[in-house]
Amino acid sequence: MFPCPICGASSRTRTSRMENKERTIRRTYYQCNNLECGVSFYTLQSVIGLVGKNKTEDKSIPWEDLPSSHRGRNQLNFDLKPEDETDERH
Repeated sequence: MFPCPICGASSRTRTSRMENKERTIRRTYYQCNNLECGVSFYTLQSVIGLVGKNKTEDKSIPWEDLPSSHRGRNQLNFDLKPEDETDERH
């Protein structure tokens, strides 16, 4: 939750996405929960530094050791290919 920059009320996250290839910057879009305000705004979150050292020698992540809920295999996948222009549903 990030407070509304206009009225200070709580806000809700609408969506977010990574902004760079290194995955160190995230843009998050919010909407104010105050019905009289309702402003939409975004923030940028970034990694500035690390608090501790990496404890693993190998840089690879052992995905097979993580629970399936951490691998995203139970998530919905949508086909994002553009529809054929000859599709009769239009």
